[in-house]
Amino acid sequence: MARIVFLAPFSQTEISGGIKTAYRHAELLTESGFEACVYQPGGAPSWFETNAKVLPQFAPLADDIVVFPETLNGPLVEMVQNWSRTRKVLFSQAHYYALFSAIPPERYREPPGFLIRAVWFIFIGWWLSAVAVGVAYFLCAIIIGIPLGFMLFNQLPLILTLRPRTDRIVIEVHDGVAYTTGGTANQLPLWIRAAWFILVGWWLGAFYITFAWALCVLIVTLPIGLWLFNRIGAVMTLLRY
Repeated sequence: MARIVFLAPFSQTEISGGIKTAYRHAELLTESGFEACVYQPGGAPSWFETNAKVLPQFAPLADDIVVFPETLNGPLVEMVQNWSRTRKVLFSQAHYYALFSAIPPERYREPPGFLIRAVWFIFIGWWLSAVAVGVAYFLCAIIIGIPLGFMLFNQLPLILTLRPRTDRIVIEVHDGVAYTTGGTANQLPLWIRAAWFILVGWWLGAFYITFAWALCVLIVTLPIGLWLFNRIGAVMTLLRY
């Protein structure tokens, strides 16, 4: 039987109805014959009694069902992103809290695995990315299309290997309160990136793309070629990941 683990990586003294409800659910599931427990590093809360099993340490097993609270912030962000092969459930007790999560709802779904990305590259990515590069250069050449050209250059990793944009998580503590913000990295002003492309990026990018393409064609150096392609935006348009 799969183990059901409720995540509560909070202090023992933190008072929250959501934490207590998670414990009550673990108790009810245990009474119903399921193997349920709560992961709380410091031990069970000190402000109410519980007979639920508490895990001070936790590493997910292959058949575990991990129950996340709707407040995906702090250490929960790393957990939900790193445990890619674990079955996950979002236990939403207050759905409005999800609006303040460091991970937007559209990113809840797992990114494609390596095998899918490899098949995409072999059958579609290699030629579609070539078309995208040509269209992007054309858009930049007519000047007025530079923003669209930049968008295409920045999406080359996605077109080539289905690599999603990297999320940047910032956690700041002010007056004892943790504030978490998420999203992509802050970018340089468009005029700086445009100047770089006009003076350097367009020709340096051409050499860079050719070199990366050659590495991909050699197969044995494919991982290095893909790694270079995944950073083409930084070379051509100073994109920050």
